[in-house]
This record gives sequence, C-alpha cells and structure tokens, in this order.
Amino acid sequence: MSKIGMRNLKTALSVFLCIVTLHVMKMPYPFYACIAAVICMQSSVFNSFKVGKNRMIGTSIGALIGLILALLSPESSILTGIGIIIVIYLCNLLNKKNSITIGCIVFLAIMTNLKGQDPFKYSTTRLLETFVGIAIAVIVNYLVFPPNYLNQIYSDCKSLIHDMFLISKTAVESPENVNIEKLEKRITNLESSLNLYLNEFRLKKSDNTEVETITTLLKICNEAYTHLITIKHLSSSCNLDKNVSAKYKELFNETISIPPKSLESSLDIAFNYHVHELLNLLYRIKEFNIDGLNEGN
Repeated sequence: MSKIGMRNLKTALSVFLCIVTLHVMKMPYPFYACIAAVICMQSSVFNSFKVGKNRMIGTSIGALIGLILALLSPESSILTGIGIIIVIYLCNLLNKKNSITIGCIVFLAIMTNLKGQDPFKYSTTRLLETFVGIAIAVIVNYLVFPPNYLNQIYSDCKSLIHDMFLISKTAVESPENVNIEKLEKRITNLESSLNLYLNEFRLKKSDNTEVETITTLLKICNEAYTHLITIKHLSSSCNLDKNVSAKYKELFNETISIPPKSLESSLDIAFNYHVHELLNLLYRIKEFNIDGLNEGN
C-alpha cells in the first residue's frame, strides 16, 4: 500500500494557504492561485522556481495579449483565434515553449470569461493570483521538510561503488558478461543527484568538501567506465600476466580463475593495460570515505 508522500502533503498545504491568503486579500476566486501552487510544487525548490517562472511568463503574455484584444472587442471569436496565434508566437520567440499552455489558458479566460468585468482589472487579478500561488508553493517547498539531497547522493555513491567493484570483477574474468548499461545508469543517477543538489536553493552552502569528494569519485568512475568498455570489447581469450593477476588478488582478496600466462599478442598487451589501469582506479575508489559523507545529515 502506497504512502502519502511529503510532496503530496506540501501541495495540500500550499492550496490551503492560497485559499486563506486570497480570502485575507478579499479576492474571492482562488482557482488560479491554487492551480499555480499545484503545478509549481515540484520535487525540488529549484524545479518549483523554474516551473513557477515559466508559468509567470506565460501568464504575463496571456494576460497582456488578452487585455489588448479584450479592450478592442471582448469575446470576439476572430480576435480570440488571432490572440492564440500571437501568444504561441511570442512564447516561441522568447524560447519559452513551456509557457505556451498557461499563456493560452489565461488569454482564453480573459477573452471568453469577462462577462462585463473591466479587462484591466481582470487581467491584473489573474497575474496577482498566479504570483501568489507560485510564491506560496516555492516558500512551502523551501521551508517545510526540504529534500535532503546529500542522503540521496550518499545512497547513489554506495550503489555505484558496489556495482563498480562487482562489474569490474566480471570484466576481468569474462568480459563478454559485463553489464555496462547498469554501471552507466549508476553513474547517471549520481550525476543527476549531484546536479540537483548544486542547483538547489539553500540558506548556506557549506558542503564544499563533500561536493569535491563526490566530483572526484565521479571522475574516477567515469575513467574506470571507459576502461571497462574497452575490456568488454576485447576477446575473452586474452591472456592475463602475473603482475595483473597479483594485483587482482590483492584488491579482491581472491585468486582469479584465469591462470596467468605470457603475453603473446598485441591484443593481450592491450587487454592487460586496461585491466591494470582499471585496478589502479579501483584502489583509488577504495580509499574514499563514503560513510563519512553522510555524517551529521
């Protein structure tokens, strides 16, 4: 049975605050503020702000074009069609395609729903309601149980390191069975978590040491990933020399199942070079104190 998540609760709180706020402001129709709050409640404060910005731009364009055409002839079907063209064109011109939908909705609300109201007052009211909804959603997302990306980064680091060692063992013994796609996904997940953390709005950014550690780890893992791709595409019949076998045994604390042999071809030399470099990178990864990243969070 699925649980009610924090984003769900924060969305409900934002809607409640929108209704209360507009009531205090003596604005009887909180619909647009509530819709803005629901849409802008995202998984991160940064994404909430980004979605809110797009929504505000679209609302402004729709309200402006709606105001101009409503002053000329409100509820005109011809001007409504022309206005939709203008709104979409302006959003595309400003490279704000994500603002097109809300821009058209606000424009249509003004052109088809005035019912004798003053166009200027109606347009500015829609703008204000949208701004209130966006502001409340961003503030709630920022103050009420903000996402802890360091915990997610910590989890992604552990998963990446675990799979890196597991897949590397497989790569040395049977390159054809290496699951490169899984490792690529682990690296991508960690990069995404780190980017979310770096883009997130925070009162203070005092985690430079952790960020540098994770960035270095990602760089090493990407280098190891490159060697693994090459190893995977080399022949599984390549010989492994004694030095690489000894390094493998020292790192994994077990003897490799492939008996060491003298190198007989350029393919053997290439295979051993990449395995040797991979093992060196694994030694570096092993030195990271990943458990220390999560202390105090």
